[in-house]
Amino acid sequence: MKKTIALFAFSASFAFAQPPHAKSHDKLKDKVEKQEDKAEKELDKLEEKYESEKSEVKQHISSKEEKKENKGNAHGKNKGELSGREFGQERAQEAKSKAKKSHEHGDEKVKELEERINQAKAKVEKEKNDGTITAEVARQKSEKIAAAEKKLSELRSQIEKEKKTLTETP
Repeated sequence: MKKTIALFAFSASFAFAQPPHAKSHDKLKDKVEKQEDKAEKELDKLEEKYESEKSEVKQHISSKEEKKENKGNAHGKNKGELSGREFGQERAQEAKSKAKKSHEHGDEKVKELEERINQAKAKVEKEKNDGTITAEVARQKSEKIAAAEKKLSELRSQIEKEKKTLTETP
């Protein structure tokens, strides 16, 4: 009888015990759960990072849009009681008068440059006659004066061309 009780007790412990592969199954289950938790934490971190970068990009875009809005001349925004056509004609008249002033300034500048060139020519001629400069130096100065005269004639022709287009427009 003792043998049967001992055998029964020994067999009972095997009956309730888990088979050896079940322990490894539980370990794998725990390992998988840990990896899933780790992956969820990683996913949460990435989502937070995504949201913060998304808000930074939105702020950057909105600041660029604000900068864009501030650019421009704003012609026509404060036209008062004028209609679009009247405002346009007024702006055209302002532009013409501005161009006319610019041409007048250009004419004054051309006259000033002509005067300076004539003075330089006279100075070189006087120094050459007095013998204070050599013929070679006089030639070099004359070449510089000729280059300045060429630029002046180009400037004159450009001003005349602009005057012509200004008078041709209705």
